[in-house]
Amino acid sequence: MKQFSIVMPFRDTPRERKFAETSIPAAIKLNPSEIVIGVDAPTVESFLDHIHNICKQESFNHIKIMEVHRSNKWNFQLANVIWHCYKACSYDIILASDVDTTLLPAILRGYDMISGHSKNAVVSFTKRLLIKTPSDLIRHISYRLRIRVSTWTFSGVYWLYRPYYFEDVDLAGMQSITNGIDTYMVDRIMSVGKYKIVTLKDIGSISMDYQNEDYPWRQFQDGIWYGANRKTFGRSHVSSPGSSAIRRTISRVLDLNPSLAILIKVIAYQHPWLLRGYLWAIMHPKHVAVSVARESTFYDWGLTGSKFIKDLHDWSKMGRTGTGFG
Repeated sequence: MKQFSIVMPFRDTPRERKFAETSIPAAIKLNPSEIVIGVDAPTVESFLDHIHNICKQESFNHIKIMEVHRSNKWNFQLANVIWHCYKACSYDIILASDVDTTLLPAILRGYDMISGHSKNAVVSFTKRLLIKTPSDLIRHISYRLRIRVSTWTFSGVYWLYRPYYFEDVDLAGMQSITNGIDTYMVDRIMSVGKYKIVTLKDIGSISMDYQNEDYPWRQFQDGIWYGANRKTFGRSHVSSPGSSAIRRTISRVLDLNPSLAILIKVIAYQHPWLLRGYLWAIMHPKHVAVSVARESTFYDWGLTGSKFIKDLHDWSKMGRTGTGFG
């Protein structure tokens, strides 16, 4: 019998309660030993009733609800919730998911690849993105094409082996970030180099909502970095020596034409606010956000840049802000 925990953070909004009616039953069908749901404290009685009623309908009793209080020690509450959920799990093999994610049986393939008998700390699967509009379809096709040609890809649905995770991912680092929990985890494990991250191209889940990087504020934030570093960013995206002649030629062209590279990203991933952020950075070269972005790697800017852009627009009028905002 497979023994593992599923961790599922929850913001307790009407949307997420609705998502839970699909995501929790799908998770239960994988036959986990427990499901750990992380939520901001204090919770309300109706939330607890909602979760327990869903589990009752599926005849599932192994549910654990972690109420996590906000703390000034943490810049990002979701990181706080995730950290405490991992600590609270009864099992070392953990499947990390989200309340807006429908897990598929194919993801069970990763269970046998993640244990103390291997050096694999994380095994990641890809997603089927939300498709509601023609724009969403273009984004999904671009995402699948990128996965097809890439040798390494990562998504926010993955298995982890807890002892290896806590050996490499440190508390102080998690407390310092304002976004990018998975990005930080991957960087730490790969930097230490003792354990491995395996990325599979299999679709392990279906997204019921848009991804963090699809929100206007996040697109704008990324665009600022590209605008601030437009004279140099192409050099960090040069194709590998093993690439085909065509890919090397395309890389050289894009390296010499950063604006063309941005336009391709905007069209492929339907991210108009990426272009707006790019142009804004060019027009405001002395703004603190641009100055910080210019001195940051793309990785560092992704973890901490949101605090510099939250007042540049009234993002609440442009759709939901999602996690990692501000």
